[in-house]
This record gives sequence, structure tokens and C-alpha cells, in this order.
Amino acid sequence: MTKRIHGGDAVKVGKKLGFSEGDLIDFSANINPLGSSSKAVEKIKEHLWEIIHYPDPECTELRGALKNIYPIKDENLIFGNGASELIFILMKVLHPRKVLIPAPTFIEYQFAAQSVGSEVHFLNLNIHEDFSFPIEDLEEMDESHDVLFLCNPNNPTGTLLNREQVRGIVEIAEKKNLFMVLDEAFMDFLMQENAYSFLFEKEALNNVFVLRSMTKFFAIPGLRLGWGVGPAEIIRKMHLAKDPWNVNTLAQVAGKESLLDEHYIDKTRQYIDKEKAVFYQKLSTIKGLKPYLPSVNYIFVQLTGNNLTSRGLREALSRKGFLIRDCSNYPNLDSRFIRIAVRKREENQKLIQALQEVIGVTGVSP
Repeated sequence: MTKRIHGGDAVKVGKKLGFSEGDLIDFSANINPLGSSSKAVEKIKEHLWEIIHYPDPECTELRGALKNIYPIKDENLIFGNGASELIFILMKVLHPRKVLIPAPTFIEYQFAAQSVGSEVHFLNLNIHEDFSFPIEDLEEMDESHDVLFLCNPNNPTGTLLNREQVRGIVEIAEKKNLFMVLDEAFMDFLMQENAYSFLFEKEALNNVFVLRSMTKFFAIPGLRLGWGVGPAEIIRKMHLAKDPWNVNTLAQVAGKESLLDEHYIDKTRQYIDKEKAVFYQKLSTIKGLKPYLPSVNYIFVQLTGNNLTSRGLREALSRKGFLIRDCSNYPNLDSRFIRIAVRKREENQKLIQALQEVIGVTGVSP
């Protein structure tokens, strides 16, 4: 079985290292550091009794809450047991021969494409230009590919494209008969979401499927909840290809209440906007680290010290009670890159201290 490595494995790692529950601070998963909406948690408790019934296959109340925020129509909207499920369902429906994936980016695109026998080609992001998207390379490619994935903001690099830049890529894709999967899983964290999200495009999304996650921003990864917007015919086929009860009752309740909690949403965006800047500045002072300017709730870091590797740093920090994301398994990356989530100020400061101690011990060149 192919081993899939992601962040968010704190429980397993904690047990292996002998930490008590809660003692290992997880910087490997990019989840809202403020936790779930308290209103959503209370609603989950109130609706626990409903687990004796099947969930609403139409996600009616969640759908209504979402449509009050975004300019979307019912025939273009689908919900999933996490955004990842929708990626796999979409690949099943499209069944592309060749798929084009930027590298590095979210690794599940590759697995989803391979699950239906697609041939995967990588479009390498330019390390010398801060992993910017190579539009010229896309323009010069032949028209043999069927699907293009684009993550915005990109995971793990944090590279962010505005809506005009994305529109340019969409137009190139359309000319090359490429169906585009636009993953906006972390878009909610932006202060000015409507300046970046393609959901606010006035033009019809004829060749684009926009993917959104509710697990990161709303801190409900254990419940699994995502949604997508695309052409009506594609959405219809996706509904036929999925389990009709794929979104459980409590996930629907949590999703709706989270969307309605405007105070929680505003507080999260302001908190992340402030803390990512502070955390980035602190990381920038550590010799041997080159952090990339963050756009959302995680920071991509290149290890520049002579004796430092992502695996070695991950293991050293885990023994001190911190878990980071080793990015060496991403295509187009090596053992010089890590990703660190933005957590609460006091936790971020503890990691800074641990990094200073570990890098000093490993003898990284100043």
C-alpha cells in the first residue's frame, strides 16, 4: 500500500514518543489555532440525538447558509466528506487521460488522478522565483493534457495569486481544452477573500471546478466537510458518483453554525493576519532558516544551514514536544524544506525557542 504522509499525526507521534495527550504541540497541520466555533460546538451537542436518523442528503440548511455568503446556484454546488473526497469523485467523473499538477502542491491530487489510471505530469514551480506559477511554461505546453490542478493559496508554499492572475491561467487552460480544478482550501483565512476567490467571478465557470474546505478555517477536520462549485453537468455526474449520505448530520450542523458565526470568522482572520506577520519575523531572525512570506495560516521554510535536514529537524523537535511538516516527500522539493502552522502566540514563541536550541546543537553555520 502506498504510504501517504500528511500533517496532523500528533496523536500517533505523541504515543510513540511517550507524550501525554495534549503535550505535543502540532505545527504540522494547518488548522485554525482558535479552535472550533463555540456556537457550532454547542449546536453539535444539541443535535447529538439526531444520529439515530440518516443525514439530509441535500444538506439543505448548510446549503442555504452558504448561498447567503457566496453567489452560487444549487445546480453548481456539491458537498463532500472533506474536500479530498470531492477531488476523488471529480477524477472518477472526468476520468482524464493526462493530468497536469504544479509541484510542489497538495499531494492528494496525484493520488486522486492515479486512482482512475490517469498519467500524471508535473509543472515545476520556480524555486528561484519563490515558487511562482510558471505561466510561460503552461502557454508553451502541447494540448495533450485534460485536467490542470491549481491550489490558491498554494500548499505548502503559501504562494497567493489574485483573481486577475487566476483568470489569466483559466483563459490559457480553456484555450488548451484543459478542465481546471482550482483548490481554494485556505482562502477563508484572507482578510479580503473576494479579491482573490474565483467564486466571485461574474463569468460562468465553464471549465473550472472551485474546491473549498471547511475543516481548516473552522477547525473541524474530524468531522470532514468540504464543498465545490462547478459546471452543472459535472456536478450532476458527481452527485450520481457519490454516496447520497456522504456528509454526516453533525458535520452539516457544525458547518451551518460556523458560517453563521460572523464574530468567530472576523476574529480568526484578524488573529491570523497579525500572528503570521509576527511569527514570520521571528523565524527570519534564526540563522539557517529562510521563511517565505506567508499569505495564510502556515509558513513555508527553506533550511539553509549546512548540517540541517527536514527529517533531522522534525525528529529533534518532536523529542522536544513539537511536530512540524517535513516537506521532503513533495514532488520538486527535497530535504531542505519544512512547513510550520501559525498557532497561538505563546505556542509560536515556544517553537522559536526550540528551533534556536536545536539549530545551535546541530552546528548550523551562522
